[in-house]
Amino acid sequence: MNVSVIIPTYQGVSKIMNVIHALEKQTFSDFEIVIVIDGSVDGTYEVLQHYPFRHPFNIIINPVNTGRAGARNEGARRANGYLLIFYDDDMVPDPDSVRKHVIFHQSPAHSSSLLTGYTPQFSGDSLTDFERYRTFITELWIAPYPDRLTRLARENLFVTTQNFSLRKELFNDLKFDERLTDAEDRELGIRAFKMGIPLFFDRENVAWHHENLTCRHYIRRLRAYAKANKMVNAKHPEFQLKQHKMTVAKSIVYRILAAPFVVWLIDRFNVLLLVPRFLRYKFYAAVTFALSEVYPETKLE
Repeated sequence: MNVSVIIPTYQGVSKIMNVIHALEKQTFSDFEIVIVIDGSVDGTYEVLQHYPFRHPFNIIINPVNTGRAGARNEGARRANGYLLIFYDDDMVPDPDSVRKHVIFHQSPAHSSSLLTGYTPQFSGDSLTDFERYRTFITELWIAPYPDRLTRLARENLFVTTQNFSLRKELFNDLKFDERLTDAEDRELGIRAFKMGIPLFFDRENVAWHHENLTCRHYIRRLRAYAKANKMVNAKHPEFQLKQHKMTVAKSIVYRILAAPFVVWLIDRFNVLLLVPRFLRYKFYAAVTFALSEVYPETKLE
């Protein structure tokens, strides 16, 4: 087996089958599936144990939750393929996603490179207004990148392991930093860049991000990311993210926006729906920033 698709999962029984079904529809089918159940107690193993996989598969069980970095490292260690492709358990790759990863790494020019694919938020009529905001943020963030394979430079460097691939021999030289509970993909990308390893982004290699996302959940995620990024910045100070300047006036405004009931209003009773979209989205951005970066110690009710 030349290709291994690695999926770490924690308490993912409600979503893991979406990515499995998407992998069964791939136009390239010669790969194994490696699933790392990272300390889950939600019946994920029992569901997978009785599923009739169409591909060779390997289910790895970590008795305790080691975190995404540790789960991915273990999956890579146990994988049989020379090429490793990573997806998260809440992703739905397009039918040609695996094939595009394989074709990229088959090129001699890319044999020692990293490839990140596009991971847009799933959009649809059933989304809440805040979920549509998250879709908008992803699209806004990716807008500067062209619709073609792009080599990443220092100023636009990023890696997301939601849709990511590299050769196993290269991964063995890198691996994820298991001390990080978040931002482990960013840290790996920085180390790779500093080692002179080419990093590429393929906007046409798409895996859709499916999740039920509330404002409260998103703030908690941003807090974890901010905390982990402090460790990344300490390790790689020359790649430190731009800091926002805080004035007294801004601090007061953010303190008001950091009131927990504001998050409750967004998630449960969004009176802002009568407000124009661009104003609502500015408000969501300000609230999430206030509670994740300015006043992260504020308890969310």
